[in-house]
Amino acid sequence: YLEPNHKIHLHCFVGTMDDVELFTSYFTEIKFGFTPIITRNNFLDTTIQQLELTQILSETDSPYFTPEELSIFSRCAHPGMVYSVVETVAQLRHLPIMDVACQLRENARHIYGV
Repeated sequence: YLEPNHKIHLHCFVGTMDDVELFTSYFTEIKFGFTPIITRNNFLDTTIQQLELTQILSETDSPYFTPEELSIFSRCAHPGMVYSVVETVAQLRHLPIMDVACQLRENARHIYGV
């Protein structure tokens, strides 16, 4: 059993806004992690555009989910490739990449205290 204010990182999220609403209807401190899979197709675009930026985390899920633009160079992802997630979120939301990077960093601090 988890309290509604328990801090949660929903890893490798590939859901819809309906899924988001299901989780956020109970958990108030939940963040949704997105991987470089968002660089490969657009099935998560609407979710990323509609989700509050304060609820998004960037992750690589290394060694899986190499960003599309880097897949010709490497078949294994690494933490440095998280930039592609931040860049894609910024593009989808029409925001400066540094604004997105700063907010996602703050989101990670909130969840993990680092």
